[in-house]
Amino acid sequence: MSIPYFHICLITLIYLILLSFPLSIYLYLDFRVSKDNVGMVMHSSPVEIYESINCAGKKVEEMTAEQCGRCKMAISDYYFISAPQLLAWAEGESNVMFCVKEERDIPRAITTLIENNATDRAFLELKLGPMLNTITNNIPHWEEVYYVVELHNSEEVQTLLNSDASAWSRMFLLEFNDWDTWTNVEADIALVESKGFRSFAPTKDSPVMATYENHMKIFSLGFDAVYTYNLTNAVRARMDVNTERGISPP
Repeated sequence: MSIPYFHICLITLIYLILLSFPLSIYLYLDFRVSKDNVGMVMHSSPVEIYESINCAGKKVEEMTAEQCGRCKMAISDYYFISAPQLLAWAEGESNVMFCVKEERDIPRAITTLIENNATDRAFLELKLGPMLNTITNNIPHWEEVYYVVELHNSEEVQTLLNSDASAWSRMFLLEFNDWDTWTNVEADIALVESKGFRSFAPTKDSPVMATYENHMKIFSLGFDAVYTYNLTNAVRARMDVNTERGISPP
């Protein structure tokens, strides 16, 4: 199977995370589970008309994987694919981050990575509540997967730091959403980093607004990585930051 990387990025609105130490690129995708228990790379349920005209209004969880695969991406000749298909294509090409859209789908997301031998090249993004529930409920094999944990305010930072520290090693990145509305974001970044976490933040959510200056502002606050909506500006900013931090290659 050949899936054009450029086309995936544009048509399915998949965005990238640019990590330092050194320059690396990760695909960011959404994960939902079909009626027959297959992980699908699909964002909305019901499907929005701007995502697929022929499947608009249909729910991923009420369709089989085969039916989901017949959903044609809007303004393209491509169709939605399953998570196993994406992982097979991405092996040797890119690492993968799956944003699990529904808490009920977390167990299947975990087993999808394990079944496809992808736990060393793919990870899951969860909101803090579902992450802590996954640990508390001891979801099978949760400790075999790595996670990005989504945070929204200082209270959630404290909740995380008050949780069982023995599980922190599986949470290798913290995403600070709405970071530009936090009054003490720099202190929170410093606090989580002092506990061994690494942090990142999203740029403005359009290629036009995600300027070079927007990227540099994020890095200047102390974040380790940027979730970018403009790859060109992200690469330029990352190279400059790597040079400033003495990271090779720039």
